[in-house]
Amino acid sequence: MVSSIFLISSAVSLAAAAPHLGHGFSKALPVSNSSTCSGITYINRGLVAYGTVAADARDKSGDTLGGFGSAAAPDVSSFTLTKSGTIKGTLFATPDRGWNTEGSIDYQARVHKFELSFNPTFDSIANGTENLALDYQDTTLLFKGDQPTTGLDADYTIPAGDGFPVLPAGKTSGNGTVPTLDQEGLVLLRDGSYWISDEYGPYIYHFTREGQMTVAIRPPQSLVPYTDGELAFTSGNPPVGSGLDEADDPDSGRANNHGFEGLAISTRWARMIGSQGIKHRGFAGFLYEVSPFDIEFCSWATCQWSNIDIGHQDERFLTAQLQEAAVQDGGTHATRQNNTRQLTYDVTIRDRPRLVSEYIVQQPGIFDPQEEKNPRATSISDIHYLSPHQFFTMTRDSGHGRGSGSNTPSTYRHIDIVSRRDATNILDQEGAAAISIAPDGYLLPNLVVEDYCPFIDFNNATDLARFNLHNGGLPYATELNEKWESIAIIPVPYGAKGYGEKEFYVVSISDNDFITQNGYYDFGRKRYADASGEEVSTQVLVWQAHLPNYVPRV
Repeated sequence: MVSSIFLISSAVSLAAAAPHLGHGFSKALPVSNSSTCSGITYINRGLVAYGTVAADARDKSGDTLGGFGSAAAPDVSSFTLTKSGTIKGTLFATPDRGWNTEGSIDYQARVHKFELSFNPTFDSIANGTENLALDYQDTTLLFKGDQPTTGLDADYTIPAGDGFPVLPAGKTSGNGTVPTLDQEGLVLLRDGSYWISDEYGPYIYHFTREGQMTVAIRPPQSLVPYTDGELAFTSGNPPVGSGLDEADDPDSGRANNHGFEGLAISTRWARMIGSQGIKHRGFAGFLYEVSPFDIEFCSWATCQWSNIDIGHQDERFLTAQLQEAAVQDGGTHATRQNNTRQLTYDVTIRDRPRLVSEYIVQQPGIFDPQEEKNPRATSISDIHYLSPHQFFTMTRDSGHGRGSGSNTPSTYRHIDIVSRRDATNILDQEGAAAISIAPDGYLLPNLVVEDYCPFIDFNNATDLARFNLHNGGLPYATELNEKWESIAIIPVPYGAKGYGEKEFYVVSISDNDFITQNGYYDFGRKRYADASGEEVSTQVLVWQAHLPNYVPRV
């Protein structure tokens, strides 16, 4: 466990371990690297698919189809294997607050529907030919009652009422003061509805499949932004063309534009009642549960089973994570904002969510040769549930790569693993708004952070070269994008190339910040050309991985 300000991480590949896959696939499938986290060994088989979406593509409203790499969620039940060997199914994705490189705009929040298809390969692709397509299908706009949402800076509020807390709001020219969202996390539920996490609040919202807001979860006071004792939901990004100055970070709570960047939902496990109490059986073995998040391993010999109940945790626990540390935990300083908070709610009853845990994830520190002050804190861009105590976390640097205005190489872009099994649940220590678990970025000595285990490296040169891609440098068209902000997991279907027990595709989509020279917003009525002069297509990457304790949602 790490109590110092930083764990300095290296991007070098991890030692490979021989997989046990069953079905005769253990010798056939490649191993790029492996990672053992709290006794569970995960295997990365390498990059298997790549594709792009044009920067100036548009949705059915006429707006630019940009930024939708902010969050993604597959309809796992829809994915099939075609006769040609193509994997095909439905993927939902949500953009953030619209084109905002020059200020915020009145952009209604939405969820897009795509058909994702790819033909995975472990071989090199000749001339960098794309083997993945992401075809736009439909869009659901998001409302609260008859009010459309907006992406404008949250410089206003809507009073609490009708079961909702005080809401961040923006003032529009046509619809008055309406709820404002900067969506960064997306969970698709079995009934077709969504949980969406937001940066302004930072809040978590539930929307019906038709796009109607039904629940808003406000986090503990320590994460809500306050300035001089008053709520301050602004992100410091005033409306484009307003001439207003950017607001400073709040005195406490989430820092500007650093809200709930990651969101994840628990999946199906089997509950078994035996001589030792309540136990869980995952694909990795048998687990003994003391409480929902205090889980220990036990073997078949020591666990006596009876009375199986499927689905005990399915869609029950909703977890959100701050992008970087709260202000009072060093969150406004690039060199000491690495102690982020990960909150879990029991959402069995959606309109009565119950906060059940709060843990600390200590982000890796990196040396960035482009910066004067080092080591720098990395940021999280998404999380994904793996088991009751383990999560994927997307961790990266910033300011490097296509779309950043710099073609310098990235130092750290990863999908890593965190384990909370031995970490401190700080929920009982929550108090006043200014509570700090890491004054000036230094973790209090009595707190234990989650274990952190590096896994998939976006910048792996061997992987990228097989698709004619590269990290930094020229040519620009094949440079890896700066921002990667989503994780989606899809089971490898039976009969597919590379099929094996507990084999999955791990999908990530870049956020291009709506950067194009042929952009549209306000339902296609207004046109823009980004001042960068760049045309940044959306990139999609797919890896294959062996995830021994992950149970897919179906």
